[in-house]
Amino acid sequence: MIRLKHCTIEKTDFGCVTRFTDGSYVNSIPHPSDQHYCVIAHRCGYNDDIHTYCYEHDFAHLFVNEWLYDRPSPILWALAHGSELTGHEAALEEIAVQSFQRWIRASEQPIVGGVDWFSMRNEALKLLRSNNLSEEPV
Repeated sequence: MIRLKHCTIEKTDFGCVTRFTDGSYVNSIPHPSDQHYCVIAHRCGYNDDIHTYCYEHDFAHLFVNEWLYDRPSPILWALAHGSELTGHEAALEEIAVQSFQRWIRASEQPIVGGVDWFSMRNEALKLLRSNNLSEEPV
């Protein structure tokens, strides 16, 4: 289990679970029958390991929002509280999360200035490694 400021995240047999400090939680599962999901996992550097992609995708939602905004993920928070964000509301977070995952797993550094991407990546990998759930990026 990884403990962050606003929640914990734990890899499970079915995918992962995020538990927020208010007691709410959200379960996430991989989608092996969704071809687009599998393509995104490949593009982000996970090859066929969609279980790890699913877990690290939720971790990235949580980590990116905590690092950049000191808040829980608006997407996962909404899901844990019985609602969803609209496509426009969710779009920027999803783009940031996938970009960060590509940086961690595929060594594709984001070209956005003003963010210490190396420190951010190192801290994320440290948390993932401390739980023996992630390998070093290729």
